[in-house]
Amino acid sequence: MMKMGAIFHGLLLFYFISGLRTVISQDCSTFPIDTPINFDETAKNGSLIYTSNYTNTTTQDWTLGTGSSLILLTFENGTYRMILKIESDYDVEPCQVGGKKYTENVLCTPSGQAPVQKIIEFNVNPVNEFSPVPMKNREVTITEGDLSGPKYVSDLQTGITDKDCPKESFTYSITAVSGETDASSYFMVNETMGFLYQIKSFDHEQDSIQCGVLQQFGEFDLIIQNDPFNVTENIRVRFKDVDDTPPVFVLPNCDTTCYKCSRSNITTVVNYMDQGMIQIAKIKAVDPDTTSPNITYYFTVSPSKYEDIISLDNGTLYLIESFANFSNSEETSDFEVKVMIKAENRLGIMSDNFTVFLNVNVPVTTTPEPTTESTTVPPTTPEDITTHTTTTPSTISTPPVTIPTTTPAPTTTPSVKNPDPGKSSDTNVLVIVLPIIGVLLLIILCIVIYKVRTGQPQVKYRLGEDNVNQMAGSGEMKKREFTTEAENPAYVNENGNV
Repeated sequence: MMKMGAIFHGLLLFYFISGLRTVISQDCSTFPIDTPINFDETAKNGSLIYTSNYTNTTTQDWTLGTGSSLILLTFENGTYRMILKIESDYDVEPCQVGGKKYTENVLCTPSGQAPVQKIIEFNVNPVNEFSPVPMKNREVTITEGDLSGPKYVSDLQTGITDKDCPKESFTYSITAVSGETDASSYFMVNETMGFLYQIKSFDHEQDSIQCGVLQQFGEFDLIIQNDPFNVTENIRVRFKDVDDTPPVFVLPNCDTTCYKCSRSNITTVVNYMDQGMIQIAKIKAVDPDTTSPNITYYFTVSPSKYEDIISLDNGTLYLIESFANFSNSEETSDFEVKVMIKAENRLGIMSDNFTVFLNVNVPVTTTPEPTTESTTVPPTTPEDITTHTTTTPSTISTPPVTIPTTTPAPTTTPSVKNPDPGKSSDTNVLVIVLPIIGVLLLIILCIVIYKVRTGQPQVKYRLGEDNVNQMAGSGEMKKREFTTEAENPAYVNENGNV
């Protein structure tokens, strides 16, 4: 019995071992790798890239196919492991776009059956291990003028290098620089594409650009982000000028086109007799848009009659002829002449008027000074005044009266000495003239009375015997009789004779 039991147990063990092998052999189709195996490009030769779960077997049923070069397959303590045999760094040239993928074959041969083959996929993942390197001395240019909207300037992405392959994606932003050269306000950048746009217009002739530090260049900082890296690139800005500004009159010693040395109108005094160069600083204009000296000058004169005697030669004004000679010295008082000058650049753009005011000083005309002579005038008598229309010298012994007279005008009427020297000359004249006028009026009045009396009709009176006297004892007035011959202008005597 015991012997039979031992045999029975031996048979069971045999069948168990045989069944176990059959089960293991039938597990070839269930190799414990069903998904792609991923590893980074930084994995070095000999790196462990895969470890399977425990298989509960002590026999390695799966082996690599022939020609494998990527991995080494090992089995130990029921666990399969894959070890990297070669490196797969992306960061080599040429850069392989789309990533790197590999495949390997593993085989399992069941007892008495055909081998089972399984394909394993391997994906090599790129790693961002290098910082981007921005472009050195990058420079962009923007042009003055109006903007209707953002204006494309440059693709900033093209100047950046990155050793990582494939190239990493960056994000971009603009930030200001410290100092007066900051030009960040003129730009914007697309955050993901790196496209740079001008968003603000400018006038090249404004002081901050043409005459300030921005005359040489402006700048801004471009921030490039790519986790875990963050780098900064400084970009220079050129402000491009457009020839759109008229010439500007500047001080003679000004060699710059900045408006800081612009010149205002000039006022100068010119003598009426002067001829030749007018003594003012040289007239000079420059074109703010160019250093070219190609400037043409034009001028007009007001009053225009003086235009032919004024010339402008190499920035200097000349009087070809003096104002006195030109006008035959007919001007009697000071006057002003305006010389209005314009400058034209090579494109035909004209400047505003630059005016030179000439205050012409006309000297006072020289005339003889009046002289005073003593003239003896004989006095007049009342008889002379009443009998003559003009005053004649009298023989009456009267002290002579001395009055001042002005030559060269002759004295036609004697005058009376002004009793009050402090009074004005007008008062002296009145003292002399009024008595004469009174005498003349008296003479005229006498003549008029005489004429009236001789021209009236004559009246003849016939008186009574006793005239108009009263009669004696009658107490009665005698009637007075008279006749008038109104039509007879002449007196007729009693005999009828005229």
